[in-house]
Amino acid sequence: TTTTTISQDFTPGKLGAKYINSLRSSNYTAETAIGEHCDNSKDAGATRINIDFESKSEKSGNKTLEYVKKIFISDNGKGMGYDTLEESFVLGADREYTETDTGKFGKGGTESSLSIARKKTVITSTTAGSLIARCYDLDVVNEMNAWGSSKVEVTDELKDLFEEKVLKYSDTGTLIILEDLDKLKPKTRRALNSRVVRYCSSTYNDYIMSGNKIFVQGEMVEQFDPLFWNDSSKNQRIFEKIVHEGQTITVRGMTVERIPNSCYSHSVNSIINNSTMTESSGAYFYRGNRLILGPVCNGKYLQSFYNRHSDS
Repeated sequence: TTTTTISQDFTPGKLGAKYINSLRSSNYTAETAIGEHCDNSKDAGATRINIDFESKSEKSGNKTLEYVKKIFISDNGKGMGYDTLEESFVLGADREYTETDTGKFGKGGTESSLSIARKKTVITSTTAGSLIARCYDLDVVNEMNAWGSSKVEVTDELKDLFEEKVLKYSDTGTLIILEDLDKLKPKTRRALNSRVVRYCSSTYNDYIMSGNKIFVQGEMVEQFDPLFWNDSSKNQRIFEKIVHEGQTITVRGMTVERIPNSCYSHSVNSIINNSTMTESSGAYFYRGNRLILGPVCNGKYLQSFYNRHSDS
């Protein structure tokens, strides 16, 4: 294991283990769960996000496959102080949000982690403080029959890991470790890597186009814009800004008659070629420099979208 519990904070009777375990059946996929942590990194001002997998070789029939045992998400953001770190484990914690923040409800990071991992450890550092760490462990939650998180001793092993994942690139930042991945799908490193790269390239295309970087297993993710907005061969465009209740809504439209394969590298072309023009057509919704839904065509997915993002 990578953590050592030295103190606990649980409140019996408020959120019991049965309710917490029910959250594990949410609609998150592996890539959207990882994406929730990328959102938090963005909101913390990170310009670099690293996603890495630790795997173990196991026999599967006549094949030997690499199965993911741990997921690491690290960034060079501003880090968290003790109170903020503790609050990050509170389901539905209230805090002030800026207009560009992706998070709105204070539960995405924890709920998404629960959907794939029985244990989550967060290690963080700010310019004013030393390393601090905290975790949830479902074995402890079930034993206590209450939701809670535990302060974690920052061992030499964790310090070395933080040095490798964060301090190598920045003086501040956060490292998240997801382990005991009993609900992870897909479980093999190759399949998970492919899905995460594909997800990040389109979901965070504006973020990447702004000069920020996302790395998966050390390889930089190239942005893929489903609107092909920067493709000069497309001249039928709509661009309009609307102010509604103090919020600025930007509307962009593009008529795409063909997919311009020449615009992208081989890795992104493989993403494009796996989709048809019909599958890619529709409306795409962004918030905080991040794709939150799309494509939507003839109302498809709109109801679930408004249920999840009623404030958008």
